Amino acid sequence: MFTKTDTFKHYLIGSPSIEWDNSVILNSAKEFAANKADISAKVFMSAGGVSDVAASMLILDNLLQDKDKQSRTLKITTHVFDGETHPSVLPAHISRGLRTVYPYYG
Repeated sequence: MFTKTDTFKHYLIGSPSIEWDNSVILNSAKEFAANKADISAKVFMSAGGVSDVAASMLILDNLLQDKDKQSRTLKITTHVFDGETHPSVLPAHISRGLRTVYPYYG
């Protein structure tokens, strides 16, 4: 999403491992935002509230929401599903995510 911005237009990002590989995702997002790059995409990002990835996902969300305020074509929705764990959040993530990035399926 940050390096090949024209590859996809819809993203479902579930329980993202922001710290994976020395925080490569977060570093890419920071560079993307610093360069004021633009992307035309709808993004749904979620995690379970009982999962340890929810807090780091919200860090990424804050960074991208700042970018979202500068871009009219990047639309980000983030949700923490209370009471859900890393594996149990998957059905809710898929259902809500598809309805968010493809609203005509709702």
